[in-house]
Amino acid sequence: MDLIDMEVTASLNILYVSPEHSSTQPMSDILKTLDHNLTQHISCEKGVSALRATPEIYDVVMVDVVAFDDDACESIKMIRMMENLLKETWRPIVLLADGKHPQRVVDGLNAGADDFLSLPFHQDIVQAKLIAINRLFGLRKSQNKQYNQLQKESLTDVLTGVSNRRHFKDILKKEMVKAQRHDRSMCIAYFDLDHFKSINDTLGHDAGDEVLRKVSSAILQTLRSDDSFGRLGGEEFCICMPDTSLKEALIPSERYRLTIEQLEIEYNHAPIKVTASFGVTQFKPFSHDISSLLASADQALYHSKHGGRNKVTLLPYKHPEDKACTVI
Repeated sequence: MDLIDMEVTASLNILYVSPEHSSTQPMSDILKTLDHNLTQHISCEKGVSALRATPEIYDVVMVDVVAFDDDACESIKMIRMMENLLKETWRPIVLLADGKHPQRVVDGLNAGADDFLSLPFHQDIVQAKLIAINRLFGLRKSQNKQYNQLQKESLTDVLTGVSNRRHFKDILKKEMVKAQRHDRSMCIAYFDLDHFKSINDTLGHDAGDEVLRKVSSAILQTLRSDDSFGRLGGEEFCICMPDTSLKEALIPSERYRLTIEQLEIEYNHAPIKVTASFGVTQFKPFSHDISSLLASADQALYHSKHGGRNKVTLLPYKHPEDKACTVI
């Protein structure tokens, strides 16, 4: 069955907002004859509530602008506002009119409706209009899906599925602003995989890619609900920990380190042992920017690397030459 056939034969789920006794009542009979599914609500308030509760089940909204007039316009505005605020899929709205009140149609269209049908209703015209507007609905959904996919790809590291460098730095910036504005603690844990180059050199880059995927997946499963995780490049990763002091950051950082150490990774029937070195630092309001915060965490990571690897090092914000505290 091709697209056109599907459009002609599709049974639409229609949210029908109209009183039980209205001049536009013949429309409901036509829609039922055409085998469309009607969910009728006799007030605009109930219609909007139904749409808000389960927006995904409706293909078209029909509103009786003759019976409701101003209420219809306000309801249409509310629907469009909800779509914008909640980032919901646009849903076509069709006005039902009687031909005697053109201004009501104009007001309804200006409020956000997409089309109108006016008495006397003709079955073939109704069906043709529904096919056309459903085609637009399908195109809009397809475009939104493509946009969301592109948006996701632009923010996500292709290999691991976690936030890429640009997106993670955006997250970090927002969390720094919140921490500074509300005087809250915030830490980051910067880590990279120990001896990762030897994995690539010995087993090949495909094995290295598998390690990066498995490590990322394991961290995501262990990640605290408020923490954010991103890949900064190569085998380097970072975790942002809001509302967390340097002392408090030790426990989750150690858990993340242990999660990696305990991973059982196998490639071409050969086990791969992986560990990671962590550098943790606390954000200092009015002193750190993103670059200096990452540099401070990188300095802590340096201490872990040169202290034997597979360690967590905490670095308070002091002078860059102050000693870090390595946790075994």
